[in-house]
Amino acid sequence: MRNSVSAVTEWRRFSNDWPGVEALSPLNGITDRHAYHEFGRRSLQEVEAALKLAGRDLWSFTSILDFACGYGAMLMWLGELSKTTPLHGLDMDAAAARWAQHRIPYATISPMPKHPPVDYATDFFDLVICNSFCMHSDGSTVTRWLGELQRLTRPQGMLAVRMESSQSLSADLLSLRATLRCDSVPSDLFVFERVAGEVSASIDS
Repeated sequence: MRNSVSAVTEWRRFSNDWPGVEALSPLNGITDRHAYHEFGRRSLQEVEAALKLAGRDLWSFTSILDFACGYGAMLMWLGELSKTTPLHGLDMDAAAARWAQHRIPYATISPMPKHPPVDYATDFFDLVICNSFCMHSDGSTVTRWLGELQRLTRPQGMLAVRMESSQSLSADLLSLRATLRCDSVPSDLFVFERVAGEVSASIDS
């Protein structure tokens, strides 16, 4: 790891900024500004903890995608990281993507189609974070989009995915050798290293 300091730092500039309870509560049960900011911070810190087990940190990547980023709850914490690492976000909710792009100018945030592919070249990112999409989508949709995320992740890059179970994935998409086991990493967060032809788990329990 190149930097022991957490990349999760940028919050004060957004302390009074959030999209409102009507936009968020149906999906995440978020009912106030504090809960919204805390959701983003906690989610990113869990990703950081998972990457640490793989010997990586957020500072070690050169291009990062927050897939299904919503209103940018995680991206708003990465202002310091954006000075050295290009940040990108995609979301199917065009209004959410526009809201986030207006308020988080250091990231490139765009609407995405309901079905893959997206308008990024193969192997474009070396870290793709998929924090909640799989938890709120059906199995066939998850399988299609994880295939697309695999395409976007370059070899030796990382894919961090939150899902109920890796067993829902098709065998030809992911080869899961071990799941993360650590107090700071929730059991539904999986991290894979991209290798030629597949995405393979690189973490030992």
